[in-house]
Amino acid sequence: MAARKEFPVKVRRVAVTNKKTGVKYIEERHYQYDPAKGYNVLLSSRRTGEKILEGETVTTRCRPRKKPAEAAQTAELSAKRTRVGALDLIRHAGAVAGLESSVRRAYPNGGTSEKLLSVSQYLVATGETVHNVEAWQCEHDLPYEAGLSEDICYDLFHELGLDESGSQSLFRELARTAGNDEQPAIAFDSTSHSVYGNGLKPYARQGFNKDGDGLDIYKIITFYSLDSGLPVSFELQPGNIPDVISLVNAVPRARAYGLKNPEFCLDNGFFSKENVLRFLRKNFKFTILATLKHAWIYKHLDSAAEDGTKLRDHFSRYASQCPFDEKISAVSVSEMTPFEWKRQRTRNGVAAGDTESKSFRLYFHYFRNNARAVMEASAFHTKLKSYEMSLAAGKENEMDDAELEFAHRYFSWQACSRRRHQGHPQRRGHSGRTEGLWDFRHPFKSSCEPVGRASSLPSPQRH
Repeated sequence: MAARKEFPVKVRRVAVTNKKTGVKYIEERHYQYDPAKGYNVLLSSRRTGEKILEGETVTTRCRPRKKPAEAAQTAELSAKRTRVGALDLIRHAGAVAGLESSVRRAYPNGGTSEKLLSVSQYLVATGETVHNVEAWQCEHDLPYEAGLSEDICYDLFHELGLDESGSQSLFRELARTAGNDEQPAIAFDSTSHSVYGNGLKPYARQGFNKDGDGLDIYKIITFYSLDSGLPVSFELQPGNIPDVISLVNAVPRARAYGLKNPEFCLDNGFFSKENVLRFLRKNFKFTILATLKHAWIYKHLDSAAEDGTKLRDHFSRYASQCPFDEKISAVSVSEMTPFEWKRQRTRNGVAAGDTESKSFRLYFHYFRNNARAVMEASAFHTKLKSYEMSLAAGKENEMDDAELEFAHRYFSWQACSRRRHQGHPQRRGHSGRTEGLWDFRHPFKSSCEPVGRASSLPSPQRH
């Protein structure tokens, strides 16, 4: 009887396509011919860990194999504990933020830059004056290895005060470190300080004193980069220069530092319609904190859209919620806002003193703290209730002028006899007999809106 012939096992590499991703995975399949069936039979199949990405012809590994050196390094990881102090943290922050490198580039002379960094680290770490710097540096390593003293510090301050080119070079380097040169966001701050002595007499002058003490003041103008969170520059100015003029003069300074098209972020101390108009006519880019007591700012919250909804209704939408603080909601609107001003000079057929008008497109962004709004609304309702009880008890004569103004804004009442009413004061929209000496009118209309509007508080609801 003839022996049965054994057919060899064949190995093939086949690309199998994943229909969802389109990636082809390589499989290694083992076949053997079966004479009874007359075709090759699949014995086994396994994936080799290789794939062909969509649109490519070269195979790549699904998970790259680790090299032996990397595997050994992973297995030999170890931890190390190190004690650091405030000075180490200050040095690390200065190196990471780029402050240290900016100082070294602005003052190439190693002695000046090392002294400046040493004094800065000492002042930030201790918060004291330089009288104790000699004893402090005995326990701390400073960049200036020769050692500091009070006389060295005073000489350094005198040198820096006279070196205007070095200061401007430092400001230019700090502006470069800020990051965005094409359209940087700059926070502009103006702070006034009262002064008694005569050491700053060229700068200390009579101006708008925020403390109201009648003393001479000087101003410090500061730039902060919102992109990096670092200061860019500061300047000492006389106290009689208005803040708006300081801001107008700050724009060419910012451009001289390499900030080509800066956007200034201002607090509500700069806000007025006249200042906004000046910024618009100067083509400044700005973001300013406004107050809702101005009608031309507040009115957009109650403006109705084509579908009949008001802008304030969008505060309750999920899309208006702040992504990193769920208590804050925001809405925005873009409107053409008209402005008027009087010509100062005769030009282009317009005489001096004539009124000109023009509309500018402004973007209004409104923010609401939902938790704070609930607390303020509750406090406002409590205040209304206390005034209601005082008026009903006939204590009008005990109120001062401010309290009477608030009462007349939200309430109306008139004196009446005891025979006419008996019971508690009657609110508008309610029935029932009342008593007392006052015919009381509740401050709410049928739409639940308070009479008049003095703040941005939510409207009191009908009881």
